[in-house]
Amino acid sequence: MLSDFRLSLRTLAKSPFFVVVAIFTLALGIGVNTAMFSIVEGIALRGLLVPEQQRVVFIGTHQADNADDRARLSWAEFEEWRDRQQTCLEVTAYEDNTATVSGPGADPAVIGTTLKINGEWSTVVGVAPADFRFPEHAGLFFPIRDLHRADKRDNRILAVLGRLKPGATVAQAQVELAAITGRFATDHPDTTKGIVYQAQKMRDAFVDPETRQLLGLT
Repeated sequence: MLSDFRLSLRTLAKSPFFVVVAIFTLALGIGVNTAMFSIVEGIALRGLLVPEQQRVVFIGTHQADNADDRARLSWAEFEEWRDRQQTCLEVTAYEDNTATVSGPGADPAVIGTTLKINGEWSTVVGVAPADFRFPEHAGLFFPIRDLHRADKRDNRILAVLGRLKPGATVAQAQVELAAITGRFATDHPDTTKGIVYQAQKMRDAFVDPETRQLLGLT
C-alpha cells in the first residue's frame, strides 16, 4: 500500500497542472455543497427565525420552457407588484451580495457608531444574535435604498418576500400575481417573453423537489 501511495505521488508530481485543477475543482464543489447544505438545513430542517413562517411566500420567476432556470424580480417588477398586490400584509426585497466594511467589530456596544460600507458612512442601528439567519447566515445587513432604481427591467436579482394576510393562501397569491404580471407582458413584451412568475412557500423556493422528497418534507 505504501508503494502505491509513493507511485501516486510521483505521478502527481509529473502533472502539476492537473493537480491544481483537481484541487480547485474539489474546493469549488465542497464550497457549493456546504452553502447549499446551509440553506437546506436552515430553511427546510430548522426553519426561518421568523414568527408564522408558513405565511411567508417567495415571489420569483423561471423560464417557461425550463422550470429549473429560476431567477428573481427586477426593481421595477417588485415595485409594481408591491403597489398592486392585496394578499400580503407586508412585502420586502433583498439581495445577497458582498460588502467592504471598515470600522470597529460587531460588538453590541457598536450601536450608534458609524461604519464605512462600500465607501459610504453608515450608522449601526442594531446587532443581530450570533445565530440569526435570513435565510442564510450573513455578517451584515444594510438597506437597499436606491441601489436598483435605475436597473434595467430584466435585471432580476431581487429576492422578494411577502407575509400572507390571515386566511390568505399561496394559491390566492399566485392567482393575484398572474393577474398583475399579465400586465407586464402587455406593457413590456420584450422583457417578459418566456418568463413565468410564481408565488411559492419560502421553503419550496430554496429547496428543490428532489431534496424535499429525500428529506421526507411535504
